[in-house]
Amino acid sequence: MASAPVKPLTPFLLDDKRAATAFAWAAFAILCLVAETIISLKFNLYRYAALPVGWAPEGITWLRLLALIATAGFVWKVASDERRTALWFGLAALALLTVDALVGFHFAPPFDPEMDLRAYEYPILRVGDFGIRVVPILSMGLVAAALFLMQSLRNLEHGRARAAMIAGLLMGLTGLISVLPAIPFATIGLAAWRGEYIPDMFGIGPASPTEKYNAIMFLLAALIVVLTLGRSEEDIGRVQHRGLAIGDWIAFAALGYAVLQYLVIGTETFGLGVSDAHTAVIGCLAILYLCWRVFGAALALCGAVALAYYFASSYLPGIFHALALGYTSAAENLWFNTADAVLGSKLSILLNNVLPFIIFGALLSATGAADSLIKISFYLMRNARGGPAHAAVLASGLFGSVSGSAVSNVVGTGVVTIPMIKKRGFRADFAGGVEATASTGGQIMPPIMGAAALVMADLTGTPYLNIMTAALVPALAYYLSLFATVRFESRRLDMSAQGSDELDPVTTQDYINVLLLVFLPLAVIIWRLIAGASPAGSALTAIIVVLALSAFSPVVRRAPIILLTAIADGGKTFGRLLMVVGVVGIIVGVMDATDLPSRLGRSISDYAEVALLLTLVITAVVSLLLGMGMPTLPAYLTVIIILGPALNSLGLSLMTSHMFVFYFGVASAITPPVAVAAFAAAAIAGAKPIGTGIAAVRIGIVIFAVPFMFALNPDMMIVPEAFDDGAAFSMIGFLSAIFRTLAMIYLFASAMSRFDRHRLHPVEVLLRVGLALLLIAPLPAVHLVAFAGALGIVGQHYLRAQKEQTA
Repeated sequence: MASAPVKPLTPFLLDDKRAATAFAWAAFAILCLVAETIISLKFNLYRYAALPVGWAPEGITWLRLLALIATAGFVWKVASDERRTALWFGLAALALLTVDALVGFHFAPPFDPEMDLRAYEYPILRVGDFGIRVVPILSMGLVAAALFLMQSLRNLEHGRARAAMIAGLLMGLTGLISVLPAIPFATIGLAAWRGEYIPDMFGIGPASPTEKYNAIMFLLAALIVVLTLGRSEEDIGRVQHRGLAIGDWIAFAALGYAVLQYLVIGTETFGLGVSDAHTAVIGCLAILYLCWRVFGAALALCGAVALAYYFASSYLPGIFHALALGYTSAAENLWFNTADAVLGSKLSILLNNVLPFIIFGALLSATGAADSLIKISFYLMRNARGGPAHAAVLASGLFGSVSGSAVSNVVGTGVVTIPMIKKRGFRADFAGGVEATASTGGQIMPPIMGAAALVMADLTGTPYLNIMTAALVPALAYYLSLFATVRFESRRLDMSAQGSDELDPVTTQDYINVLLLVFLPLAVIIWRLIAGASPAGSALTAIIVVLALSAFSPVVRRAPIILLTAIADGGKTFGRLLMVVGVVGIIVGVMDATDLPSRLGRSISDYAEVALLLTLVITAVVSLLLGMGMPTLPAYLTVIIILGPALNSLGLSLMTSHMFVFYFGVASAITPPVAVAAFAAAAIAGAKPIGTGIAAVRIGIVIFAVPFMFALNPDMMIVPEAFDDGAAFSMIGFLSAIFRTLAMIYLFASAMSRFDRHRLHPVEVLLRVGLALLLIAPLPAVHLVAFAGALGIVGQHYLRAQKEQTA
């Protein structure tokens, strides 16, 4: 069967000004309709703040008025479009909203049956105990259909790309609206219009009932996945088979059926039967299929093994044996469950905490700040031996902390940095390895750190500010090791400083972009976290700052529509991520029902005297194996669910064990044989993928050692949550860990380059690696001897080099 070429999605821009304006009006209309729908779900309001306009006594709500104005603006702009069907859809939405505004339907049916308000009752769509107004949903669909049919959107490749963009926009706008904080009506000047049935606070917030909102958003994510298969940055190097397209839609339909049953039945587990278990299995199989199509076999296989274990656990011996669960129990444990199931708490964490950060990163990328960041990084590193290699470490580290995705960072910055590193004289595989390691480290660099760190904060109950603080020193150590490795490699190649003659000049606009569009929003996030705001609230504040300051960007001034398309791109990225969480939900449901993690932890704790280091090694290996070919988040969640209790039983604090697994989930992106970040860099560098992966491991080897350092020496993480009961932070322990880490970095970096002041003998390379590993040991009798040995071997090397130079 012929295969279609893989083309990464690029930011969506409209060349025609009329089309761009129409797209903006449509987005605003959808935003208002989404907000009204979520308000009606959250409060089930009988009335709420309305303007005294319209035929009905209570007037028209301000959201309906804004939606009406926005739809009118959209119709006005689309009227001259060549596709007349789009106009008819737009006019239908406008007519529907006009009638709704004039009649002034209530938000929800009155609770008191004796109240004679039948004249004002409105049509609702009821699915089980779930009801929403038909008018905003139908109007939203009509506006989206008109937008899809616009002739001016033909610059997108085909209908699937247009539909994916609209679905991503809907995902992004709905996610942002659903996490808005509550605001007193008096603050926004609407206190006079409050009525008897209206709360004091205007708050949209996560929709209620939350499980229904989760289910609908998950289905929208599945639609995004089907529409974007083979067309995103994560699909680079993979093939989109046309013959599988029908399977994609069958899987989406199956998932739609399972979600519909979830909405109808709800989470009332009483009376669930065999047909409901069929629903759960159908939904899980559809998720596994879609995850396989997007992220490959690794994660899908883990989910399939977990699902098989659920039904076979009662027949297995030893620690893997569980009480007979029965086929019917799958309905409650895997699907109709708001806690540990596919549509449960893990999905809520991502919807309420992670989505705003993904939108924030997409907005920063769209403003042109990334290009300025790269130019300034090259300028700052112009006098370093490694030149562009040092600049790649700096730029990718800063940009990666915002983007939160290793592959996206490689693609975004590598197209600029890798060719310049090669031009400087470094080998192609080394150039790709530098970019891959620097981009991967962005996920461990505060303040953003990617989705997994945000989930970690929620799972451990640790404030996100403390997660950032704990991750800071290890992250700085990792990037310092990258700088050191590049320096030793530059020495080996006998390079000198580059100077600034060959670099693009840094302009005032570049400094404005970096200061106003990168550092200031990041400072706002940190300020809001210190002030006690939630991660989502901090991200929303930063998004508002970026939107306001984007006027200083020439890229945005030329095409303001790029901000909306960035939100759509962020929505698409998030939609694909939710498929990962679906598979993790299957694994969580199985582990909770079978209680395997607790049994494993109890068994290992019997050997606590000797088992901690062995368990850490096993955990590291499992994390690397599971992380190969999949994003960090599912690798981290899968391992921590299974092995987390064992680590905690051996004396590690909850946050330390989570951070340990998180680090190795990140490191899997550069670990052969399936090193997704290294392979993406190899494609740009024109190098062999495995060779680039090996080079990335050699350059970034400290990322495999740092987790052992902070796990065995928790003073390195500073925060109280890093210590088990009875332990506390020690400044002496902290300084000891810092000096040992610096020595470890020096030994590893020089050993991996096989060069210091001159070429190292293989025996000296092995000796340096051995001493670096011994420095991790928490026992002073071990690491002090290793530190003394390191001083001796390095001092002897320098003395010999000095003699050779003198001779």
